[in-house]
Parts: sequence; C-alpha cells; structure tokens
Amino acid sequence: MDFGDIDRVLDRRMVLTMKQDNEIFQASREVNARIPVTISDEEGKKFLYINFPGSFGEPQKNRIFLKRYDAKNIGSHYVIKSRINHVDKWRHINDLINVPSVVVNRINLKDGLLAFYFRYHHSVKNRISCILSKYTDGEEGQIESIGPSPGLLSILDRMQEVFTLGMIQISMPVDDNKDFSEHFLKEGYISESANNIHLDHGLKAVIYTGSRVDDKTLVEIDGNSGIYSVNFEDPILTEWRNRMMEIPVIRFRQFMRVEGNELKVITLLPYSQMDQAYRSFFQTMEETGRDDISLDFSLKYNREIMLSF
Repeated sequence: MDFGDIDRVLDRRMVLTMKQDNEIFQASREVNARIPVTISDEEGKKFLYINFPGSFGEPQKNRIFLKRYDAKNIGSHYVIKSRINHVDKWRHINDLINVPSVVVNRINLKDGLLAFYFRYHHSVKNRISCILSKYTDGEEGQIESIGPSPGLLSILDRMQEVFTLGMIQISMPVDDNKDFSEHFLKEGYISESANNIHLDHGLKAVIYTGSRVDDKTLVEIDGNSGIYSVNFEDPILTEWRNRMMEIPVIRFRQFMRVEGNELKVITLLPYSQMDQAYRSFFQTMEETGRDDISLDFSLKYNREIMLSF
C-alpha cells in the first residue's frame, strides 16, 4: 500500500469556526495570515497555544500586547497560551474528534475566528450531523464548509502554501513495541495520527489497511474501505511529543508505517519550527539512552517524498 492509495479514503471534509470575544482573538485581525494553533488538554482544562508572528500590526501596540500575555519568543514567532472559554462548544468539538475516522488536519486563527479543519469517512456522516446540530446552536459555532474532500495530498499542498511546511522522518526498531508489527501496524499498513491535540492518555490513530482484516486489536470503521482505528502508547513517540509540546512545536500531521524491522514516522510541521523539533528528538534520544533510533531526514515539504512513503 502506497501513500497515494490513502489520498481519498477519508472522503469528506469539514471546516468549523468558533468565536471568542477577547483581546487575543481580536489581535488576530491585525495579522494578514492564518495563525497556527495547537490545543493542549492539561488535567481536564483546555488551552490554546497561539503562534503569533514576530511582527504584525502597529509595532509598539503589539509589543505591549505580547508582553501583557507573557508571550514566549520562539525563533520567528511568539506563543501565547490562552484558556478555551466556550466550554460547551469545545465539548462538541471533542465529541467530533472522538467519532471514528475523524482526523483534525489543522487548527488556525484568522480574523477573530478559530477554525478547525477535519476529514472523515462518509459512513459516520449521520453522527457528525447530530453533533453539528448542537455545535451550531447559537452564534459562536458555525460551519464554514462541509462536503467532499479534495484529497489528502491536495490538502497538504494547500497547507504548504499557507504555512510553508517542513517534514521530519525518524526510524526505530519495531521490536520495541510488538503491537506495531504484529497487530495494528503490520507491514503494508499506513497509520495517520487522528489529531495534533496534546492529550494525557496516549495517541490515537487511523489505520489504513487497504482491505478488510480480521484483527481484534483494531476498531473497525469501515472494513470495505480498509479503515480502522486504535489508541496506543509508545514511550519514544510519547516522550518526543511531550518535549515538543513544552516549547511548543505544532505537529500538523504524523504518519507511520513499518518497513522490514523498522518503524518509520514522518511528521509535518511549520518549517520555521524544524530546528526545535529535531532538537527535541535528540533530547529524547539522550533522555531514553537510545542509540538505535535515528533521524532520517529534516527537509522542506516535498510531495514526491510523501508519495513514496
């Protein structure tokens, strides 16, 4: 199974927006670009990590703004941590994230609106609609668009235009975690992280098998389409993720596959954050005392490399 084979397996796309009436959201109106955002679940509380550019709007005014919110300077941008106020709206977003096959492509802030970009399989459209009926009750939550997906590769190309993507691939022995090679990520399968939200309870992934499989470790989404889901733990990936979140580094997408005796993991992120990402990986190597895991490449986004994954 090649990467191109999973391009339109999740055949639906949806963009939802959320309003919050605060100074941070208002400040986003002065930025002539989409601001990448990641979300962290910290002891049951949800926080936004908003990546403002180093300069925007009126310089003096926005220096005061960044200082007021204790913005953390990371290279070419500043990160502001903000609590999510609309608990009810977030609850519905969380309900969507927990629907089988739903993947969060990215989250960004623009013109005072927080936008969530989703892909999902048509088999869950009724469940999606039920949640949307609650999410759109009131003016704070709206549907920007919903319909057929243009395909994963087209979505990644668009993200490259908006953010300038980087890509990092690491390798590790599959012997570390037999679940990878013996169950949910056999050779020939491709795994995609379900979201880039930092959760306290492990990692969630969509597994593309190419056909129906009989494996009790996988939760079937649509066997005819070869789509399954799984929650799992891996100490190396978890440690690396946690170290990136401390900075924080935004992980837009992450894919995994097994080749021989190695697990290959490719992560897509803003190119401006590449150095923080590979430094976090090297720190993970040192912290875990591992000399059998490697950084394969750290590059600008390349469509052909994705197709060969």
